[in-house]
Amino acid sequence: MKITVARCLPSHQAVSNIKNNMRFKSITIMIIKSIIIMNTADKHFKFINSKTGYVIFYSSLSTTLTPDEQKAELDKIKAQVAIKNGIYQETVYWEEIKDE
Repeated sequence: MKITVARCLPSHQAVSNIKNNMRFKSITIMIIKSIIIMNTADKHFKFINSKTGYVIFYSSLSTTLTPDEQKAELDKIKAQVAIKNGIYQETVYWEEIKDE
């Protein structure tokens, strides 16, 4: 990394600018890493009202869940979505969103 310090700045100000610049870069790298990890570590689902065919909710689950844990979590979300929308649970179904 190349760091350029202008001669007109007092030395304490130059050091402060360098520290702030490095802090910004490390925060940016952490944010980018978390976005990459978040996107690849999730399965995405849509919940659909079978009477209308409209998607009424989107959710993501971690890929670290076992199939049984995943199904239990999806059923719990399905119940919450049905209650929130004032419809029967049997009216709501979910589909995994696949990248095409």
